[in-house]
Amino acid sequence: LEKYEEGSPSHKIYMKRIEEDMALQAKHYTQQIEAISQRQSQIIDGFLQGKDKILEQTGKIFTLHGKSSYKKLLPKNLPATFTSKDFFELLKKDVPLIKRSDANLMLWVLSKIEIINTAGKKGNAKIYSMQTKCCENAL
Repeated sequence: LEKYEEGSPSHKIYMKRIEEDMALQAKHYTQQIEAISQRQSQIIDGFLQGKDKILEQTGKIFTLHGKSSYKKLLPKNLPATFTSKDFFELLKKDVPLIKRSDANLMLWVLSKIEIINTAGKKGNAKIYSMQTKCCENAL
């Protein structure tokens, strides 16, 4: 733009192209934001539907009061260290219709409330372990 004298036909044409590119870029950003918003809604709706299916399947509604309540939701025979795949496979024995994404969300919640922690990695997979004092303190 600086190559052309301001007000010259070349400057005006180049400036018009820049403005058109900026408008197209803004339109593209808006489309991306709308697509992200739509995907977030789909994920939330899917999670809520999955939660309802699990409740229907198990017939149980849990009221959680502290970390010890969360520990009761862990799969039976959970080894000292495990991957998300191990966790999912064991959880699936108790709740056959559970999705892998729901099991991963459950792992995330359990790690955030410090019931489990990341003990390392095996390839791309995180290895989790139980916190040694996971159930002594209430939430």
